[in-house]
Amino acid sequence: MKKSISLFLLLFATLMGVKAQDVKITGKVTEAGNNIPVESASISLKGKSKGVSTNANGNFSISVPIGSTLIITSVGYEKTEVTASAEE
Repeated sequence: MKKSISLFLLLFATLMGVKAQDVKITGKVTEAGNNIPVESASISLKGKSKGVSTNANGNFSISVPIGSTLIITSVGYEKTEVTASAEE
């Protein structure tokens, strides 16, 4: 049975000046239920080749268009999808 991962998004609101529709997302991927960081989880933009990996503490940062879908995967965990949005 695969474990679930959760994504704690720390920041949705840093709009990029050059691409006004992009948002910089900084977050942390953890195991669901116990908040243990997931190292080397992949965060990718659905339908694109753009992506990043989490560090040893489960942290990551990526700039994506508002409304796009992020796919979070890691070996032994269920795939999770999250929609990027901006909070003012």
